[in-house]
Amino acid sequence: MTTGWIYEIRNTVTGRVYIGSTLAYKARFQQHRRHLYNHKHCNKLLQEDWDTYGRFAFDMTILEEVPDPDNDRHFGSRLRQVEGRYVAQAEKAGEVYNIHPVVRGLGDWQKRAGYDVSHRGLYGPGRPGRVDE
Repeated sequence: MTTGWIYEIRNTVTGRVYIGSTLAYKARFQQHRRHLYNHKHCNKLLQEDWDTYGRFAFDMTILEEVPDPDNDRHFGSRLRQVEGRYVAQAEKAGEVYNIHPVVRGLGDWQKRAGYDVSHRGLYGPGRPGRVDE
């Protein structure tokens, strides 16, 4: 059985959150931390606040476990739909780092919003919205 996870990275100073989904949350958390420590995170808004407030101002938390008991081939889409609902809820409650509920490749709007377009391996063509690497 496959299990997906919805998670958040919360700035405890400002309350702003980043919502994501993954199939391997420990590896994903390590990847976020590594990119933030190395000043190479693809979300420039999150990176700027990490640099401003420091690592101790951020909590990484699992919000929901999303099981896939049938190993459905559309599970990734379903996981991103659940993620999108969490992003929408967070947007209503306050500011979010997410600039779009589900990332589908980097276009002009992501460039204007501060995404690092050199990071196409994670969010590039053929890998719409995948954050489970």
